[in-house]
Amino acid sequence: MNVKQGAPTHNRAKQAIVHQAQGQFPLRLLTLLYIDFIGTMGFLYAAADLSGLVDPEKPETFPGCYAAFMADAVGTFVGGFLGTSSVTTYGESMAGVYEGGRTGLTALVIAFLNFICIFMTPLLSSIPTLSTGPALVMVGVFMIEGVKDIEWTDYMQAIPSTICILLQITTYKIEVGVLGALLVWTFLMIFSGRIFLYMPAVWEKLPPAMQRFVSTQLGDKEFQQRLKEVGALPDPEPKKELGVLPTAMEEGKPEFATLASIASLPKSVMTELQPVEPEFKVGSKGKKEVVDNVLDKKFRGSKMDNFFKVSQRGSNLTTEIRAGITTFLTAAYIMAVNPNIISTTGLNFDGLVFATAMSSCIATLIMALWANLPFGLWPGMGMNAYFAYTIVGFKGTQNAVKKVMMAVTVEGVIFIIMSALDLRRYVFKVFPTWMMKATMAGIGLFLAHIGLQAGNGIDIVRDHPAVLVDLVTLTGEHFARTWIGIAFFCVMSLLILLRVKGAVMISILLSAILCWILSATTEQFNYKPMCCLGSVTYPDPAAGGVEWYPKPGGGFYPKPTCMDPYTVPGKGKMESTDSGPSFSFESSASVSYANGVYTITNGGSSVNHTGSIYFEGIAAGRDSSFNGGCTDTCHAMMGGFNPACFGTVLVETGCKEAFPRFQHDMGPGQALSCTSGHDMNQRCRTWQANVSVVNVVIVVVVCADENGANCVNGDVSGGTILAWDTSGFGDWQGFWNPLLTLLYIDFIGTMGFLYAAADLSGLVDPEKPETFPGCYAAFMADAVGTFVGGFLGTSSVTTYGESMAGVYEGGRTGLTALVIAFLNFICIFMTPLLSSIPTLSTGPALVMVGVFMIEGVKDIEWTDYMQAIPSTICILLQITTYKIEVGVLGALLVWTFLMIFSGRIFLYMPTVWEKLPPAMQRFVSTQLGDKEFQRRLKEVGALPDPEPKKELGVLPTAMEEGKPEVRQAW
Repeated sequence: MNVKQGAPTHNRAKQAIVHQAQGQFPLRLLTLLYIDFIGTMGFLYAAADLSGLVDPEKPETFPGCYAAFMADAVGTFVGGFLGTSSVTTYGESMAGVYEGGRTGLTALVIAFLNFICIFMTPLLSSIPTLSTGPALVMVGVFMIEGVKDIEWTDYMQAIPSTICILLQITTYKIEVGVLGALLVWTFLMIFSGRIFLYMPAVWEKLPPAMQRFVSTQLGDKEFQQRLKEVGALPDPEPKKELGVLPTAMEEGKPEFATLASIASLPKSVMTELQPVEPEFKVGSKGKKEVVDNVLDKKFRGSKMDNFFKVSQRGSNLTTEIRAGITTFLTAAYIMAVNPNIISTTGLNFDGLVFATAMSSCIATLIMALWANLPFGLWPGMGMNAYFAYTIVGFKGTQNAVKKVMMAVTVEGVIFIIMSALDLRRYVFKVFPTWMMKATMAGIGLFLAHIGLQAGNGIDIVRDHPAVLVDLVTLTGEHFARTWIGIAFFCVMSLLILLRVKGAVMISILLSAILCWILSATTEQFNYKPMCCLGSVTYPDPAAGGVEWYPKPGGGFYPKPTCMDPYTVPGKGKMESTDSGPSFSFESSASVSYANGVYTITNGGSSVNHTGSIYFEGIAAGRDSSFNGGCTDTCHAMMGGFNPACFGTVLVETGCKEAFPRFQHDMGPGQALSCTSGHDMNQRCRTWQANVSVVNVVIVVVVCADENGANCVNGDVSGGTILAWDTSGFGDWQGFWNPLLTLLYIDFIGTMGFLYAAADLSGLVDPEKPETFPGCYAAFMADAVGTFVGGFLGTSSVTTYGESMAGVYEGGRTGLTALVIAFLNFICIFMTPLLSSIPTLSTGPALVMVGVFMIEGVKDIEWTDYMQAIPSTICILLQITTYKIEVGVLGALLVWTFLMIFSGRIFLYMPTVWEKLPPAMQRFVSTQLGDKEFQRRLKEVGALPDPEPKKELGVLPTAMEEGKPEVRQAW
């Protein structure tokens, strides 16, 4: 399709709709109306707001709004008349506003240049996107400033806002993000009962219990105002502050309760606060009061209570256990996902289950017993994929897996040394706090992106061959899966909004039970590859091809259609043998082919068919070239090798529209289920039948022989324990390059994860972010875990962002981590059960973790470009590159560049500063910056005169002295 460079995404979507629409005219009209109304409204409001035109009290009445809406309406009409798609206000207008554009004269210049383009198209259109791309990124920096005005500690704002931001990026559609946010907000408003606050007549008729249910909820100023208007504002004491995560004190200030503020309290209050441990004084963010049951009361004062400081941190036994179970359930997918990923290297699948569970157990035990922190550790998602697909490759096609596994073990040793010498915390210290906040938000959105993906969670986002990401077909082949994911995300959002204890865990369990039932009773929820031998048609992508299937060897094509099919009963089957996979076709029928005619013999009767043959392939997957085993099944169905089978095409799947690109070679008794999930590389998770309790341990031990004859899966001899090749020390490509790469990735990634978890738990003091309680032991935990992982045969171990789900449930101590470690150990024996918790159930939890973690953006000075630009790069690169470390490194490089070439780097070198020319000193000192910058200027005696006072501002205003927070028309 021909799309002009720079056309907004929703225009591309509309052009596709215009081409593909084959239905009736009203349907096409309504679709375009919906896209235009939502998309143009979002663009126009964003442009007006960042231009300083929007009054927060009356955002819908900014100056010129009537004429502005008329402008794109007339433009759309003229566009249709002349032959193009709808016209809208462009976000790129912000580049001109930043340059000082304030009136319609700016627009007149733009209109004139547009007119000139009619005659100068060859010249003007030759401006490369490589030149305009940086401007688009900078426009993003200007526009993201609005996040500071969102109450991220109020879930009625935070959840829809996160959905709005995330869906716009991950579906490539602005209108989907806006509509998704509106739908979630509407759902929460209705089912929380807050909608009745806008209907006073209805409110008065509600039962008192319903009124209390609504009035006791926490909310923003608008919510409090509505309660006041209906006379339902609750008593102000005890004061309950909003908070993303629970803390030891419900009455604590949501930002920071310092030692000084605690010491200044009356003695009577101090007595009440005695159980609160100072370690958790920082970042207290509100929590409902912990209520003890009989078991909790017996636990109080016990040796275990004193050891883990449960009471001191304002928690209790049942809360810690529930938090540990919640974190585990949220991250349980790793028990099947990690072995699936790494087994593509040729290592044994069951041995990898043991390695995953045991390394996670040991690392989490250290976190529990030494660090006393409520975090779980597992082999890092992203790190394992990089290990398997980039460094080792399929069956070791890039590097020998044993050499790389040796590099992982050496990496663990290096991490242990660095952690023991406290070098990791020293490097951590030099990182700016605001960059850690950006890293935290980026990791949250990264995890939320995983939770939205087709095959990783809610199944609302998928691959697209043209624009990389896309919204799934909500009425497509397996649409019910997506709608179930959306429904349970809404349920989880509601429970969290209402502060229901165990909200995340309840939602996961309810969703998992429903998914198990559907997998057993509904065909749509099971993977069933269907193959076609004969004539196949492919719709033009521009004419409605919206469900994409992989081409053998790479690429995609629209969902094909088998023409004039005859369905042959039966299905393909694959078995693993010592000599390799064996294929068969389990059926009462046989098929032969001669002279263009297929003869199907079944039960003594024969049928001749000249069309196509339609049959079920193999449910056990491999990489994309396997394509449902259609070719191998065809050979088996035809009684042996038949050249005609090379034309067999996969025409229908299960699990999702796009067939998984990488899959694990599964053995006998294994089948795929749509609800049992995929990992980040779209690998179907397995259901295993008839596995004994000790099967995994037996396989690990027995498989560890020299020739690997007893290994059910995988081609690497010797099993997974001590899967090392010590001959690689002299091999740069096979050992040293992977070692240095993994060191860099793990160092940045684990540091970001650990800081994010600690900060959202209320442990981080902004004055000394590198010295939060237990940090030394926490760094040691993932270092030891990585070493043990390399010893047992898995990739690097790290603190998981999913730990936030447990922290939200109230986990405050190492007792939470102890529960996680115990459940990890149980996984060794119960993998088939525990790994069957579907990603459709854990996906909403991952998105919700993103909501918890994005809260840190409010602490970034978005009006200071030294923070705003690197922070935007950090967040954006983590999502778009699927690599946490790339986002952090990109932000560091941009920040370093700005520090050097703005001259601010000299403020950290007083001796050099004194020798700088006065002009250079003035150049630096007259810049605008945050408190840290002002403090550095003061230290070198270069603080400029305070008058006239210059405030930071993202965009220029009419008066330099105007405060940027107050938005007024020019």
